[in-house]
Amino acid sequence: MKPLGGPHHFTGVTADVQTNVDFWCRVMGLRFVKNTLNYETTFRYHTYFGDEDGSPGSVITFLHGVTGPAAVRTLIPYVDADERARVERHLAGCDACTAYIDQMRVTIAVVGRVDVDDIPDAMKVELMHAFRDWAPS
Repeated sequence: MKPLGGPHHFTGVTADVQTNVDFWCRVMGLRFVKNTLNYETTFRYHTYFGDEDGSPGSVITFLHGVTGPAAVRTLIPYVDADERARVERHLAGCDACTAYIDQMRVTIAVVGRVDVDDIPDAMKVELMHAFRDWAPS
């Protein structure tokens, strides 16, 4: 089997399922692949999106109804101890990443929600390229 050369998919969490579906389908142009029960927590749904070709790196999934500390508890089992330690070491010594995380917190607090019609097409294309081309350093 040929290696992917990048991530297979990204997983996030969402508290607002309909807004999430609207964003990834209407704004980003991804296709709704499926909605299934999460395997580990069968009381939560897990929604999948991807491009029409099923390109590696285009698949994005979301766990429903998980926010704040519950999101951390839900996602931690997917991150092994070595990876978690690597990220924590990096964050402890990287002012740029710490600033980025702080920016994201402020942005979420200030913006809250963005109307999907306000996002320029060029930004949508750029975001999808960033997802597809991302590779760990």
